[in-house]
Amino acid sequence: MPELKLVVDANVIVSALLKNGQTRELLLSGKFEKLAVPDFIQEELFKYLDEFSKRLDCEKKELQDTLAELFESAKIEIFQSEFYSDFSTKAKSLISDSKDTAYLALALKLNYSIWSQDPDFKAQNEIKIYTTLDLIKLISI
Repeated sequence: MPELKLVVDANVIVSALLKNGQTRELLLSGKFEKLAVPDFIQEELFKYLDEFSKRLDCEKKELQDTLAELFESAKIEIFQSEFYSDFSTKAKSLISDSKDTAYLALALKLNYSIWSQDPDFKAQNEIKIYTTLDLIKLISI
């Protein structure tokens, strides 16, 4: 199995948060060398907690706790934008969706791959992109 260092897209974390399934199992498997996210992701996720709690019919506090546990248990490292900002211009030139720029800039800075379900990442060829299915096949959880 290759040494996997990944920048994790928000869609992966949302999937793991909303359902105790393969994505959560994979995220918590401990089979990754490093997992990283840009700093804005927590704010982004917390913005939708009310919506998620209604959808799941649970308390917002319960989701906050689950989210915090996911980050801690998966050992996801959070990087401030100042750390990877020197790669933002390059990232913007490689991807059309501006909301994905931070993930790509962080991956370029760290020389990590990206774990995402977002097909926009496939348009560039600087960074290897893994979907959840790719990782399940590779790791066999």
